[in-house]
Amino acid sequence: MNSTMREKTKLNTAKDVSKQKSLFGIWIGFFVKYIGILIAAGVVGILLLTFAYHIPVNQESKDSTFEYSGQMGWAPLVNNRYTQYIPFFTSYEIGTLDDATDRTILNNCYNEGEESAIKRAADMNDYGRYWHGYVTILRPIFYFMDYWDYLLVNSFAQLFVMGCVGYAIYKATGQKRYLLAFFCSCAFLTPAATAMSLQNSPVFYVAMLGSLFVLLKTDWILEKNRRYYLFLFLGIVTCYFDFLTYPLLSFAFPFCWLLVAAGQKMNLKERIALLFGGGISYVIGWGGFFGVKWVVETVVCGPSILDNGIGAVFNHLFSGMPDENRLLHQTYCRIDTLYNNFRHYLFPLFILILLAWIVVLICKFLRGGFRIKTEQLIFAAVTLTSPAWYFIMNTHTSYHHLFTYRVYGASLLGFMLFVCGCLDKSSEESIEGKAKIAVADLVKRVAVLICCLAVGLGASRLAMEDRMDINGGDNEEFPLAQGDTLEFEFTPVVNNVKGFTFCVKPNGSTDGDLVIGVYDGETLCGEEITPIETYEDTVFEMQLTDWKLTAGKTYQMKVAVRDNAAGVILLVTPEGEKPQAEYGRAYLNGEQLPDIAPLSGITYRGHFQSVQIKLYLSVCVAAFLLMWFMVADTLLKNKYAGCIKESKPL
Repeated sequence: MNSTMREKTKLNTAKDVSKQKSLFGIWIGFFVKYIGILIAAGVVGILLLTFAYHIPVNQESKDSTFEYSGQMGWAPLVNNRYTQYIPFFTSYEIGTLDDATDRTILNNCYNEGEESAIKRAADMNDYGRYWHGYVTILRPIFYFMDYWDYLLVNSFAQLFVMGCVGYAIYKATGQKRYLLAFFCSCAFLTPAATAMSLQNSPVFYVAMLGSLFVLLKTDWILEKNRRYYLFLFLGIVTCYFDFLTYPLLSFAFPFCWLLVAAGQKMNLKERIALLFGGGISYVIGWGGFFGVKWVVETVVCGPSILDNGIGAVFNHLFSGMPDENRLLHQTYCRIDTLYNNFRHYLFPLFILILLAWIVVLICKFLRGGFRIKTEQLIFAAVTLTSPAWYFIMNTHTSYHHLFTYRVYGASLLGFMLFVCGCLDKSSEESIEGKAKIAVADLVKRVAVLICCLAVGLGASRLAMEDRMDINGGDNEEFPLAQGDTLEFEFTPVVNNVKGFTFCVKPNGSTDGDLVIGVYDGETLCGEEITPIETYEDTVFEMQLTDWKLTAGKTYQMKVAVRDNAAGVILLVTPEGEKPQAEYGRAYLNGEQLPDIAPLSGITYRGHFQSVQIKLYLSVCVAAFLLMWFMVADTLLKNKYAGCIKESKPL
């Protein structure tokens, strides 16, 4: 008996070893094929760009394009194209564009440099670390039309593509709720802005065309591991055309719609495997193709691009926001990145759409009528992909939130598809059973909902903003000599002062420093020392501070010039005018001055959201927690009741 057992044990061990070797061989095979595909794609990519640069430039199209594009600002609105609405990427308005990047794209598309076509294709002058594959599409198009005509065509094309995907979704599912989820997800992308932007269009097309393909070819994709090669290809194409805008969507949209179309053809285990396997394939395609670009450009143009590319990776992945940019982009940590990007969804229409889906989820939960098939639970996992992207790409998504906010589209689509899964009719229950549920179970569900809301209220306190108050308008010059001390009574309205500056003009010399100190009696509470050379080309330059003061308490703000015999000139308000309530009486060397105040800028950090917005944020967090409670509840029931066997096609 013992001999037989030992033989069986040896046989099982041999099988396990053989299985492990087989899996290892499969992964090695995948890796080798992936490397081959990346190399082949690199060859095709550089050839296509080289051929594109052999196409002559239509001078009339070029002149027409640049005649108007010169008026474009840093962050105009889609309905106010020629006005520089809010500079330096600080706009949270719906439809904000980045026409500065569009101008870079136009420069590359109309490039008529003296270098060879292959060198221009590999170098690209601006942002050399990217592939700039858009040139292969846009340069031929711009031979026949200019930039503005193209944007009109682009808007029609995007509407057509969305219509095709919507038709394919309804054909695959037969359910109107999935069609509604799709069009709501499109709304969250702000299609008016994607249609009017060269920069924001590539990922839109890859995501939509990828979704259309998986909906039409579901059975073919699910055969022979083609699903993994599909996401490798999507990663490569995204890297080739995109400027690192919101690439996660070119994975998440096709992934979600593939699962919807697959129905019960894929169980939960297979879906989890696809989430990780497909995600890894996408990252290899996307990140690996960046590496191929750097190798190609290093061979053609020299090694500098390799350093540039690697430096960009470390900057985007592992560094925090540089101090000099924190005020500008209102970011101090990764939690702030989540909120700063979500602030773009505080537009009333977005709030109404999202709240409508949340209300449906809450109603289904309270009624106890939801029945989630285990295959649907993977959509809850998709909601985690956007926060993960923001945490990993913290620096980039903080700096460029005016377009990276669309990364949230992955989480929002996953959430809406999860709600769609809750709308399936549950099995009929007896009247007696419903009566029993009505009291005991309803109380439990209400208690869970209250707990989620309580946590949501607490989490909403993490959402902090910077508010910049600037005192501008009419002004007079006030000379401040070395050795003088100008003092103002200063009463902050918020505890945290994150930025501060006076309007200063050097008086013939840029030596030395301007010293601004905040005192509580004789106690120094905060000090800012700014080199006077900072104001050589500007009178206003906000400086980063970290003053911890008490709102409503009056301090003494003292200003002095150090190591500059010529002194400086401060800009102050005319007598009797004080636009900023923070400033009280003014003194020079202890003697009271007329009723003036400095022209200044103050950046406060605090909770400036309205009560309505705070409640909205709380409800969003509560809905997220409630969704995961339903996931846990379904998995526990599946463990004991075998829900997988009850799953039906969509």
